[in-house]
Amino acid sequence: DAPSLESRSSWEETRHSAARSLGREWACRNPGEVARELLRYEAEALKIGRRWPRLAPVVCEVIAETVDDPEAWAAAFLEEGAAADVMRPFLAKATAHWESLMARCLESEPHRWLAAELILEAQAPSDDLLARALAKVEELPQIVETLCLQRRVPISTLRKLLHHSHWETALAAPVGRRCASPGEEVRAED
Repeated sequence: DAPSLESRSSWEETRHSAARSLGREWACRNPGEVARELLRYEAEALKIGRRWPRLAPVVCEVIAETVDDPEAWAAAFLEEGAAADVMRPFLAKATAHWESLMARCLESEPHRWLAAELILEAQAPSDDLLARALAKVEELPQIVETLCLQRRVPISTLRKLLHHSHWETALAAPVGRRCASPGEEVRAED
């Protein structure tokens, strides 16, 4: 017999609760040690074919909500080569050294899309960092379309996307905006 929806939901909530508890516990530890340990656990899970439930992002969300220095955690996880979904909570909370972390992530193949996404939705990235992200999104026009669909791109960045030199990137912005608001005209001032 297949488990009932109720028992499955209970099982999932128990796992998420344990992950949140672990995140609170690990938030008191050294970021580098936690990154190495978490990645070792993930590698062991893959060795035995365990891909679900993958709760490392939940653990990291709790750590990021708890710690005062998400930048140190982001740097430690980046140094250890953590997956982008594990790093996202730290990068999203980072303020000090955010630009240098984003620049490092833009140059890292597994983190490029995450960095581009966070930079494109930022309210005031530096001109240099935004230009670097705009250059990278030529490879990732689907990110542009998704962010515009979700209305997560500030107007100043949207204007730059609409005038992007790469036609697929320039097209992705109005397509995303149009899908977000069918029937409305897409304007750079939106």
